[in-house]
Amino acid sequence: MAPAMKQGRLIAAIVFLGLFAVSLGAYLYLQRGTPASPQALMVQQVHMDDGKLQLTGTTSHSAAGFSGYSYKRSGSDMYVKLRYSILSSSGDFSITIPAGQEAVRNVYLQGSSPDDLRLLWSQ
Repeated sequence: MAPAMKQGRLIAAIVFLGLFAVSLGAYLYLQRGTPASPQALMVQQVHMDDGKLQLTGTTSHSAAGFSGYSYKRSGSDMYVKLRYSILSSSGDFSITIPAGQEAVRNVYLQGSSPDDLRLLWSQ
């Protein structure tokens, strides 16, 4: 095999692997979703019981589906980020978060920035 053919195959393999890595990264990013704006979420139930926070609701965006959530505690405040993706099928969410031993006084929905907050529940 000529050296030029070997070099051409190597370049083709590198290009293929690069495109595969970019495609896989884009798919995983879209699957994980991005934080939803608190104003676009319609929370139907907020319930704190037995050290667990339960949230149910939906989104006003018809194309976005619920893909997951994350939360953090800061003292007696809990901040919940709901993620939505175009690859998920339903906008409805129903989550249960362990609140821990410390009392939760305020529950906030948080968007993509720390200032994008909406108070959901206060004790």
